[in-house]
Amino acid sequence: MTDKTYHVVVTHENGAWLADVPGLAGAHTFARNIPSLQKAVRELIALIEDLPEGAEGDLNLDFEYRIGIPEVEAETRQLRADRERIRREEEDLAQRTVAAAKTLVDQYRFSVRDAAALTGVSKQRISQLAPTKKPAKRAANQPPALRNSDTPKRNAR
Repeated sequence: MTDKTYHVVVTHENGAWLADVPGLAGAHTFARNIPSLQKAVRELIALIEDLPEGAEGDLNLDFEYRIGIPEVEAETRQLRADRERIRREEEDLAQRTVAAAKTLVDQYRFSVRDAAALTGVSKQRISQLAPTKKPAKRAANQPPALRNSDTPKRNAR
């Protein structure tokens, strides 16, 4: 994946979506809907930049939509920015939850149920994040280990 972000200007004309990548000479394409346009833009950039097969999905794209309705453009731009911020926050929250679950269960030996209550997730999720280590099962043909209370007592005479 490249760290470069490609700015893409999208306009809507006569029922078609047009895209231009100002940072790449001659990089423009069109499609009938935005998802198709996004795919076409990724393929176009991969071709122009001579990227390896399958690199399209890893491209960082910054879409600027110019639909001619300034208040809608501003609102939808803010919505996309908010969704991206929330996505990053959710990713961070997930990483912190994993770390806390492992610490509570592995290091401090809290039960799965208690770790779930402390972190605010289900006990099933804690079990996925920090699986408890079960004792090894004994072989079917191996007798159970004797405990002190299981040892035969001698008859005292």
